[in-house]
Amino acid sequence: MDQSNAGGDIPEMRFQWSPSATDVFQLITPEIDGNTTSSLQLNFKHFVNDYEGGYTLKVQISTDDGNTWDDEWTITPNNNITAEIITICLNEYDGQEFNIAWVFDGNSMNINQWYIDDIIVTGN
Repeated sequence: MDQSNAGGDIPEMRFQWSPSATDVFQLITPEIDGNTTSSLQLNFKHFVNDYEGGYTLKVQISTDDGNTWDDEWTITPNNNITAEIITICLNEYDGQEFNIAWVFDGNSMNINQWYIDDIIVTGN
């Protein structure tokens, strides 16, 4: 989207309530090669425009092409979350190939929008 609600550079990702459904929605990265990397860390900016809560937002990691996912960050908002930077230590995935997913779990009618921007994976 040509907006910067999450506080980052244009464009940004927007998940919104419509079309409405109760489900698990994922935005999944291509495979990230961490084979020669240590001290992995994920940083991203986000902003939640809440409607009435009752859903969960997550960041998950998969090391088996999306067959299984591990929760690395989870929140269950019941109010707006102003633009903020999230930092997640991914040291347990040092030396591995993995995918990252941003996940909405619940009824999409309960959120207005979730904006995500400036995703950066770093390591040594």
